Amino acid sequence: MKQSWYLVGILLHSEGGTQKRAAMHLAGCLPYRFFPSTYAHATWQRLQPFFQLPGRIQWGHDTVHVDLRPFNNRQLTRDLLAVCQRVNEMRPRLPDGRLLILHAPSSSFG
Repeated sequence: MKQSWYLVGILLHSEGGTQKRAAMHLAGCLPYRFFPSTYAHATWQRLQPFFQLPGRIQWGHDTVHVDLRPFNNRQLTRDLLAVCQRVNEMRPRLPDGRLLILHAPSSSFG
């Protein structure tokens, strides 16, 4: 299933937060946790393209796999791959306890 993917909505869906409020919160903390150091003081405008990437979401019993479409920009795609790696290394759990797994190919979907 193809969907437009908003990390904010996935992470906070079961906590009942609105996407706007969640986005404001995550724009302050995500750069420090998951993004490369060059994003440490990133504004929401700089992070927004990452939250608007299309992709596929597979909801499993214990995991949620998110396959994201890479950017057309090589640097942004490298940053996206770094985000995926950091998220997967940190093994974050969604509010319902499922493990979040991110994947982005280094080139566009076929």
